[in-house]
Amino acid sequence: DQRPKTTRPMSFLRIVGRKLFVITTRFRLKDCRNDGIQPSVFDFLYRTQVILLFVPLLATSLIAFDGHDQAAIEKQLKKGFAAFAKQDWETVASLCTSDWVIVLHTGASLNLEGIKKFFAEHITEHTLAISNIQVHVSGDATMAWATFSEETSYKFDGNPVSENAVFTAIFVNEGDAWKMKMEQRTLVQPPPPMTEKE
Repeated sequence: DQRPKTTRPMSFLRIVGRKLFVITTRFRLKDCRNDGIQPSVFDFLYRTQVILLFVPLLATSLIAFDGHDQAAIEKQLKKGFAAFAKQDWETVASLCTSDWVIVLHTGASLNLEGIKKFFAEHITEHTLAISNIQVHVSGDATMAWATFSEETSYKFDGNPVSENAVFTAIFVNEGDAWKMKMEQRTLVQPPPPMTEKE
């Protein structure tokens, strides 16, 4: 189930649901008899509605929801790239928006039909693995972005190729499910060999 528990649009109070307790207190100047505090303080409080939040509980609730979305997106990334390596385009399409696009390291931009055509014409024996996944979810849980690394090998027109790359991916919450909208791939060149100084 890829549906996140948070939905859009979401108010601040809906995010924490039942676990958020709001205590509203009105201070009235005429009821205050504490000589140690200046009257101006109570005058300010009299005109202001003071909302006290249980901050630790609130923070825990927000982190729990955010963590759920992060786990869902990470799971989707792994599923999508496994399908990508197998050229299982039906699964890939189910995890992406209809206007999904990838920007390759060459600068070319391809939609799903374009990438399918490219693979059919050039790519065989494709294997890949992704790692170092970092996911960030927006405060209203309507979009997210992720960065991750890729190690891949394949044959391009019959010639073996091995590459390391880094990705940035954008996700949107579409129909109560996270969908990938855009990816950018950047090749990582291995560093030159170390040589001792003469």
